[in-house]
Amino acid sequence: LAANPPAPQKRFSRKGSVLNVFRRRCSGVGWLDDENLEELAAKTRELMVLREPGRALGGLSDFAKEYGDEAFCHRLLRKYDGHVQRSAERYKQALRWTESHRELITTRRFALAGDSRVIGADSAQRPIVYMCMRNQLLPGTQGLDQNLVCMLQSIDNMPLGVHTATHIWDLHGMSVRMNMNPTPVAQMLQAAEGYFAERMHQLIIIDMPRLAGFLKDAVWPLVPERTRQKVKFLTAREAAAYLASECPAEVSGRIVAVMDQNRDTKLSLEARRATWMRVDARGELVPAFG
Repeated sequence: LAANPPAPQKRFSRKGSVLNVFRRRCSGVGWLDDENLEELAAKTRELMVLREPGRALGGLSDFAKEYGDEAFCHRLLRKYDGHVQRSAERYKQALRWTESHRELITTRRFALAGDSRVIGADSAQRPIVYMCMRNQLLPGTQGLDQNLVCMLQSIDNMPLGVHTATHIWDLHGMSVRMNMNPTPVAQMLQAAEGYFAERMHQLIIIDMPRLAGFLKDAVWPLVPERTRQKVKFLTAREAAAYLASECPAEVSGRIVAVMDQNRDTKLSLEARRATWMRVDARGELVPAFG
């Protein structure tokens, strides 16, 4: 099992004015006036009251309830265009998901399934998560925990004012046999629509093999249109040029070097694995997995 330092836990609190919180968080942004702020605060209260005793989420632990704070409500309402009922369903789903995944969230322990890792940040300081299918060690059904932890790590790396990350799925060397079941992708999508709502800036899919088309056909109809617009299908060469335009030279060079390494037929999995590094919350390169 691979592990990372547990995430700090906060104590659930209902104190403070939601409106004042939003006014502080949105001051200077210019996209919300006081009238809209009040509407947003009112809708946020409608979501947060679901945590009260006797309500739908009243029986959850303080750990799960803490995740349903104003910032999370804000992301849900933005994602679902201010629609309270749709946001409420995702709010309930996300907090229940938090409850059922408490051990994973707090311990960050998982079975190593591949090289999914935070590899750097773009020019806007958004974390970049990279994964290459050539280095897949376990079937897709056994790799979900590692992917979820990697998404949590990307949130750890977000500086103040940054709320999203870019994900790179390098499908070079993909084993169709190890990924016949589309369930893990569907489960990731479910988490992305709830717990990780509004956390993805882009998803870059590189060198998607034709044989993997069945996975896209199975999952694509489930992907909301807004999310589809964030997906780019690129070749390795196109991805290198795109990353050079979006990232500092050091970061784009690092990613391209890893992509080239994963396409080098002379390098064994062991040789590649020995070089796996990730960027931690302090911005330092550290061994990726223990």
